Amino acid sequence: REREKEREREREIGGKGDIVEGFGDLEGSRERKLEMSAQGEKGTRIPIQTPLILRLSSPEEVGEWCAKEIARVVNSKNEKGEKCTLGLCTGSTPIPTYKALQTIFRKGEIDFSNTTTYNLDEYVDIPPSHPESYCSFMFQKLFIDDLMYSDKNPRGFHKDRIHIPCGYAKEPKFLTEKEKAILASPSEITEDEEEQILALRAREYEDAIASEGGVDLQILGIGHNGHIGFAEPNSPFDGETMLVSLEPSTREANARFFDDDIDKVPKFALTMGVGSILSSKRIILLATGRRKREIIEKVLSLSKPNIAISASALLLHNDATVVV
Repeated sequence: REREKEREREREIGGKGDIVEGFGDLEGSRERKLEMSAQGEKGTRIPIQTPLILRLSSPEEVGEWCAKEIARVVNSKNEKGEKCTLGLCTGSTPIPTYKALQTIFRKGEIDFSNTTTYNLDEYVDIPPSHPESYCSFMFQKLFIDDLMYSDKNPRGFHKDRIHIPCGYAKEPKFLTEKEKAILASPSEITEDEEEQILALRAREYEDAIASEGGVDLQILGIGHNGHIGFAEPNSPFDGETMLVSLEPSTREANARFFDDDIDKVPKFALTMGVGSILSSKRIILLATGRRKREIIEKVLSLSKPNIAISASALLLHNDATVVV
């Protein structure tokens, strides 16, 4: 209650807000939940929020805290007879959270059977079965057999409620019938057709999230250049799920997962946009380890969002928590 009162005071103090760069035509966006009060000549006037900052002693403690928050949200929804929609991320940072969730599940303290999940992003040009795909990551780190629904495990995740973008469209066998209709030849996929298919998947992913009523709780990590998901620097703050080109610094940072060979790191990805992320009802950003210290300190030092640092868009959200 005290935190809500504090946020209400922040909104009142915000008045007409600061001018923020990074928005296109917000009127065309789907129910974007930004408190826009006026249009500025060079940007959009939006009240600036103050994220709750929680400093913990170790990545394991961060993971335990975040897992308990996820459990609290899921269980609260279950008690009300409502579905819960979680937004999930990948990378080293959320691994302690996913381990802690497994522990909570095995203790019988959470029921995922009414939970739907949407992952932030996925590489383009590698199939879901690739060992470094984010699909593989999720089924290794969270969606393990012990946590999946079955007759003997009725509290587990339903596989058909797990959603991870698919960035592989190079073979017809990976296409839906709707996607195959794009092809001029049933046995060959051109580069232009591949882009059309990925754009279709991005739109359908955004529509699917909207059909769930939006994300109840979005978990984020942060990249060394401030990206969230794969929404790289200078991504529009009202951007939705889209095909993006990965920055060289992002590919360099991820080369360690590809035999330290940057040439093996995909150059493109499908990702939820900054606007998609801001539509979440609540956001928790996790930032642990020395390598993330510089960028997270830069984000937290800002007085207003900077489009060159995508994570700074969280200053526009009225229920964001940063855990370091």
